[in-house]
Amino acid sequence: RQDAEEGAQAEPVLEKPKLAAVDPVQRHIVDLIEKRDYEELQRLLGGYQRAFEEDPGTSPRLENAFGTLHRVPRRAETALNEWVGRYPTSYVAVVARGSFYQSQGLEARGTAYIKDTPEENIRAMRAYLGKARTDLERSLKMTQKPYLSHRTLMSIARTSGNRKTESTHYLEAVKLAPQSVELRLAHMTSLEPRWGGSYTRMEAFADESRSQLKDPGAVARLAARVPAERADERQRAKDYVQALKHYDEALGLY
Repeated sequence: RQDAEEGAQAEPVLEKPKLAAVDPVQRHIVDLIEKRDYEELQRLLGGYQRAFEEDPGTSPRLENAFGTLHRVPRRAETALNEWVGRYPTSYVAVVARGSFYQSQGLEARGTAYIKDTPEENIRAMRAYLGKARTDLERSLKMTQKPYLSHRTLMSIARTSGNRKTESTHYLEAVKLAPQSVELRLAHMTSLEPRWGGSYTRMEAFADESRSQLKDPGAVARLAARVPAERADERQRAKDYVQALKHYDEALGLY
């Protein structure tokens, strides 16, 4: 059933107001999308992609730029379709639209437990994520370093409950940006108990990364995720004493 629904036309669900972009780069990209200045979008976002291809250490700037697609309203789909139509072989155009569809899928899903999420929202989520997956899988062949494609497909796989696919895309992404702590933190999320993982797996991944990351601060951020997740779990259970204990442990690792 899920395969049949993914990629289908999304049923309209209530659109939530977007937080205004504060980052100057994101504000500029939002403005370019609204103006439908596709040539400048090509130049600007293409520049971030080329910079990453030359230096994977620039991955945070690349992710920040494309994170703009999580801040544009639903009506931006028309402009994104026009952009892809005008530049059908453009990696950045296709990934931008795929990132937009992913954001719409996450918005439709919401933050409630799945049992408390309306069926129409679940159908909309699957439809948008299907569209995102189509664009992002297509984009994998459009550049030799499709880091953003794998990075976003990781998130889609986790949302869809496909841990094996999430891991596959992580392993491809980490080849392209081996020192990215943001990437490793994203993968760590899929190892949390709430996503079907375990604290043992989280700790093992933190240990593995300790030998691979050059930045001690990045190592500390990963290690802190384990007690931070324990704290979140205790807070959800209203065990605030233990939650504070684990939060203190996490802070002590920085």
